[in-house]
Amino acid sequence: MTSTVLPPHHPLEIGRRLHATRLGLNLKSTEIAEAIGITTQAWSQYEAGSRRASLDVGLALSNRFRIPLDWIYRGELASVPYSLAQEIMRHMAGDQA
Repeated sequence: MTSTVLPPHHPLEIGRRLHATRLGLNLKSTEIAEAIGITTQAWSQYEAGSRRASLDVGLALSNRFRIPLDWIYRGELASVPYSLAQEIMRHMAGDQA
């Protein structure tokens, strides 16, 4: 069986990062959705990768939680605040198990 590597901008990969980021922030789906002004259903679709998070959503996350757009859309963790980056990586590693 071969595994497919998805590009970082694929909705499923963005969704994985959004999920890990929310967990790293220690927020429930309802809390993060409310904080950025979207519905919980929309947030769930973004995390599931069934819907791509728009730039407006990315900007709302960036402005509210200091989440860099490069992390959300490209998977570049370098400019994420260190303690949050550690939490994100811990949750992403848990997804791989």
